Amino acid sequence: MDSAPQELWQISFDVSAAESAEAEAVLEDHLGDAVRAISRFEGDAPDDWQIQVILGLRPNVEALTSALSKIMGTVPALRLEPVPRTDWVTASLDQQPPVRAGRYFIYGSHVKDAPPAGSVALRVDAGTAFGAGRHETTRGCLLALDQLARDRGFRNALDMGCGTGVLAMAMAKTFRAKTFRAKTFRARTCGLPVLASDIDPVAVAVARGNVRINGLARHVEVVCADGMRHRRIGARAPFDLVTANILAGPLVRLAPMLRTRVAGGGVVILSGLLGDQEPMVLATYRDQGFDLRHRLDLKGWRTLVLTRR
Repeated sequence: MDSAPQELWQISFDVSAAESAEAEAVLEDHLGDAVRAISRFEGDAPDDWQIQVILGLRPNVEALTSALSKIMGTVPALRLEPVPRTDWVTASLDQQPPVRAGRYFIYGSHVKDAPPAGSVALRVDAGTAFGAGRHETTRGCLLALDQLARDRGFRNALDMGCGTGVLAMAMAKTFRAKTFRAKTFRARTCGLPVLASDIDPVAVAVARGNVRINGLARHVEVVCADGMRHRRIGARAPFDLVTANILAGPLVRLAPMLRTRVAGGGVVILSGLLGDQEPMVLATYRDQGFDLRHRLDLKGWRTLVLTRR
């Protein structure tokens, strides 16, 4: 498989605060799986926002402008520009300090100091994939895993939309699964088996590299998959722990399939949604048999921890 950097494009435009959530929904509907990340920034005035979208292919700007115009009442001035094909994340790694999130210490190869004693250390060089632990959505998932580790253990985990693989590796290092030797019936512990998936083949290549670097190749399997449609996901189900740090729209669409892939009493951690998107996502999952265990709010980004009834 060709692991050369994938073509990336960025769209940015201005929107009012009241229209920002609906504008993001339009972006998800029209751009679908091409979306790699959506960010929303406050402007100079309280009601002014800017939305930025990173895409894996060049979009149809005219069609997108027309769709946004219907909900905004005006024609937005969409700014389209290519993202340089260099490792634009890695290029700034030497300026980035390690990330602390609960027990987790995430660092790049440029960091020479030893990880703090007692921490779960993960070396993550982001490359051209997303998810080096700096965004509030990833940190929210890590903090949720940190809390879960105080209460219970797990046997089989799935990380949907794994990006660099940081959440999959965090689960494998945090939780221990018990197995039994056939002849002696003596229990032994090993790293939690985790299946990680991403629709982006570049992210899959990066995640596999990070898994090897962290010595977790025996515990974390990474596959390229569109949503839940992969034979390995079906074969490994049911899961008792799932993380899905993607976007609100895909989270809603995944809910019915997740219900069939999560064991009763299993835990699902959802992130990638803003506060005003939580009611829609939570209502969908409640209809599918999930109950809210707790939520985290980091700078307006929500992480939901749900339990399957």
